[in-house]
Amino acid sequence: MVYKNDNIPLTAYFSIVKQQQIIFFNKILEKECITAGQTPFLIYLLYNEKSCQEDIANHYKIDKGAVARGIRKLEDAKLIYKEIDENNRRKYCISLNKDGEKIAKKLIEINDEWEKTISENINISKEDLKEILREIANNAIQTNKMEDSDG
Repeated sequence: MVYKNDNIPLTAYFSIVKQQQIIFFNKILEKECITAGQTPFLIYLLYNEKSCQEDIANHYKIDKGAVARGIRKLEDAKLIYKEIDENNRRKYCISLNKDGEKIAKKLIEINDEWEKTISENINISKEDLKEILREIANNAIQTNKMEDSDG
């Protein structure tokens, strides 16, 4: 249990929650030959058919190399189709196959269970909490954009 301590930075709590989510997902996903690291890609592809790696990287604000590694693991696990883009031969279009779609839908159920469990006994609605966290995320992104433009 994490104890109340005014010396713990806000971002440390984000790290704790994320690490615990990874542990939770990895226990469940062990038999699927994937890890929690690939879950965002599967969920993105469920809602965004025929996407490219750059689309995923931009959506999650992460490095294209990390996406490429995650996509390679999904390809090795035979959960996606990867085909060359007709308009740009250096670009790949990625989509889920039936097994990938099945696992992505399962991931949404697992995530719903996770969110329900961790938001029990909280005196704020899930929607309000999500809006606060969205604002914090947007502020973090904007802060880094400002730092990049100052440099």
